[in-house]
Amino acid sequence: MTIYLDRLEVANKVLKTIGNETYEFVVEQGRLYLTWTVNEQSYRRLCILQRGSHYFNSDKFSRNLGTGGTGESAIVQLVRWIKGRNTLPIRQWQYWASSSVKLWQDDTIANQVILWLREGNYPIEATCVFCNKTVYRYDWWSLPGKKEGLGCYKPETCPNL
Repeated sequence: MTIYLDRLEVANKVLKTIGNETYEFVVEQGRLYLTWTVNEQSYRRLCILQRGSHYFNSDKFSRNLGTGGTGESAIVQLVRWIKGRNTLPIRQWQYWASSSVKLWQDDTIANQVILWLREGNYPIEATCVFCNKTVYRYDWWSLPGKKEGLGCYKPETCPNL
C-alpha cells in the first residue's frame, strides 16, 4: 500500500490537536504506525485498513486512544488520506469543528485544522469509489467482492452498485 509522505506532516499537525502532543504517525519499513502516550503509558499500533471505515487492529486500541468516537473517526480519515484511500470530504471536518460537535473546544484551533487540511490538498469533495462521480450525499459501502468506501447515497443513483 502506498503511503503519501507529503501528507504526513499535515496529518501529524492535525493529529496532535485531536489527541495531545505525543500523538504521531510514523512510517517504519513502509508501514504506517500511530504512536501516543496516555497516563504515562506508551502505545504503538500498526494502522491497518480493514473492511469498513476503521483500521483497528486491537480490541484495546479504542479504549486506550482516549479521543472519543469522533476523534477516532477523524484519525481514521487521516489514515485513509495518508494511504491514498478515499475519505470523507473537508465539510465533514467543518462539521466536526462546528458548535454541534466541537471536536476542538477552541475555535482558533478548529479553524487552523481546516486551513492545514486545505493547504495539504485534503479532498474538498467526495468521490464515489464505484463510479467516480462527485457525490454530495453519500454512504459508506462495504460490499463483498467489490471495493469498499465512500459511494453514492442510494444504489439506484450509481450505475456500478
